[in-house]
Amino acid sequence: MRLTVSPICVIRSPFKSVDEIPWDYSQVNGEVQVYPEYVDGLRDLEGFSHVIVLWLFHLAKGVSLLVKPLYDSGVRGVFATRHPSRPNRIALTVMRLLAIEGSSLKVRGVDAVDGSPVLDIKPYTFKDRV
Repeated sequence: MRLTVSPICVIRSPFKSVDEIPWDYSQVNGEVQVYPEYVDGLRDLEGFSHVIVLWLFHLAKGVSLLVKPLYDSGVRGVFATRHPSRPNRIALTVMRLLAIEGSSLKVRGVDAVDGSPVLDIKPYTFKDRV
């Protein structure tokens, strides 16, 4: 089966390469810039403290089921890591929603390279807590 998805927006971050992303990115500010045709979908999102951002590891090269995580010395199964060399290159980050300004979400907790395409945005709710 083949699926087709298209980005709805892009992440703006201070990182130009994966190597620049710190281990603790929890205080890193950025933006999620929504494309004009999807702006209406932001309605009522301002009531949430966090958003779940599904985005693509667009700079990943190749796929490997065994990887060496960036801040680890051992080799692990890719599904036990957040490594970008995944079969579908899909990333998920929960980001604090600081503000919504027009088509831009101001967020904190960014671990993406600048220009990373976003597939979806979802509100983080009590159902998402473990």
